[in-house]
Amino acid sequence: MTKSIINILLLTIIILSINSNSLAQSKFVVHFQNLSLQKKFTYQDSNKINESSLRLDSILSKLQDFLTTNGFLNSEVNIDSTVLDSIKIITINVKEGEQFIIKSINNIEGFSFEEQSKIKSIFDEAIFNQQNTEKISLYIVNMLESKGYPFAEVKFLSYRTIEQKDYKRFVELIFSVNKNHPAQISRIEIFGNKFTDKNVIIREMRISQGEFFTPELSKKVLRRLNRLNIFSSVSEPQFYFDDDMRGIFEIEVKEGNTNFFDGIIGYVPATNPVEKGYLTGQVNISLRNLFGTLRAFSFRWNKLNRYSQDFEIKYFEPWIFGLPINVSPVFNQIKQDTVYIQRTFSGLVESFLSENFGLTFRFSSVNTIPLLNYFVLNVNKSTSFSYGFGIIYDSRDNPIFTKSGVLFRTEISKVIKKDYLELETKKYQQQKGDLSISVFQSFLKNQLLFLSLNAKVIDGSGIALSDLFRFGGMNTLRGYEENQFSGSKIFWSNLEYRFLINYTDYISAFFDYGYYFRNIFNEKVSKFKYGYGVGGGFNTPLGLLKVNFALGEGDTFSRGKIHFGIVSGF
Repeated sequence: MTKSIINILLLTIIILSINSNSLAQSKFVVHFQNLSLQKKFTYQDSNKINESSLRLDSILSKLQDFLTTNGFLNSEVNIDSTVLDSIKIITINVKEGEQFIIKSINNIEGFSFEEQSKIKSIFDEAIFNQQNTEKISLYIVNMLESKGYPFAEVKFLSYRTIEQKDYKRFVELIFSVNKNHPAQISRIEIFGNKFTDKNVIIREMRISQGEFFTPELSKKVLRRLNRLNIFSSVSEPQFYFDDDMRGIFEIEVKEGNTNFFDGIIGYVPATNPVEKGYLTGQVNISLRNLFGTLRAFSFRWNKLNRYSQDFEIKYFEPWIFGLPINVSPVFNQIKQDTVYIQRTFSGLVESFLSENFGLTFRFSSVNTIPLLNYFVLNVNKSTSFSYGFGIIYDSRDNPIFTKSGVLFRTEISKVIKKDYLELETKKYQQQKGDLSISVFQSFLKNQLLFLSLNAKVIDGSGIALSDLFRFGGMNTLRGYEENQFSGSKIFWSNLEYRFLINYTDYISAFFDYGYYFRNIFNEKVSKFKYGYGVGGGFNTPLGLLKVNFALGEGDTFSRGKIHFGIVSGF
């Protein structure tokens, strides 16, 4: 009895094993009418199509997904099977039928003809499948959100055939669009401002009640407030509805330090009984956002040596007569060695016509007074009046801690100059040109390239030493003394690689290149200069502290120059 039971169990195991082996030897073959389509399907599923564990229903499911994804909605699938050498061959024959292609999208309310044409062009002759209908729906939703409808709903309803040609069926898709409640701004809320006037912030945001809230508007407001350079941080704007379904635009700011004093004063004692000691050094005072109104005032005094000093007072008045027009009067006095004293009063008027583009008008009056040795250096007593127009384009994300954008300035001026000689007064006509381009480009992670190109030209008759442009030093050509070079034509460029330590601080390596030309007082000079070095910028309570160690042409390490200064943004 026991032996017979064992034999039955062994027989059962053998039969199951045979059936299992025969099932394991099943083979699937798929035939398409379109051979290129067959290759595509076989390639996609080549690792799975011959697996012994693959079931027929799994193959059919994958095949159906493949056909619908490729737009064959009316395909036919026939199944046949035979056994050959103990291998069961299952043949699947596919008749693809017509391929459905998107040719048109029904008119969508709320979009201009150009916007509808753009939607249609993007998806023109795309395969009609679920993935593409979802993409179209999402694209329309995003477009509606960009127009101020963040709660819009878009659903695919149906399609209709508009043309059949070459085994293709071209269809028009029909969508339902529900814009729902628009994101219209009824009230603006500002938080965090303890000193700056709320109305001033709203003015600089350049938005008004009734305007639609969009992601693009949010980015613009963020950039506009950051560019004021009075906030240490500005939060992402928020939009929500109150209980009465009124749209609330909310933003939080944190005010930074807008006033700073920076200076160092020293005393140089006399070296002999005839001379007297003198003070030297520099003082910088900057008061930005006076009384919370964005008005600004600055004072700068720089005593270079016993005989030379630079003194400047500057004021900034924004939004004259409630218009986007800014005015900056400036008084400057330069004493250049024992050669001359030059006093300049100038005014700059700026008007931004759009987000980044503006026009400028500048006028100035200059009075030059020669000193003891003016006969030697041919500097005469003179006055001049100039006026000029310019263009400004500024797309920088932040004027101080810039990470991206372009700053472009150009200006052309007319100068009318008078030289007062002992026996006569001579009148001259001169022209000035000024060009400046700064590009900030981020790349990789925490890395930035900065490129600046600058040129100044003065042309005409009666050009004297006091009319020349001066450059060299911290903000122009590093590796040399401040204002070491002068010329009627000057050019300098700064190429700088910056590695960002955080949002405000960086270390850098730089290469500066400059050129100057002058042809006055029987002296014709044309020279190129370069400087290079390393440095960094570090955020301090006083502003951005820039420190650079630079070598000029032919300098050894021991003759390197250390340049440092604070950038206040005014």
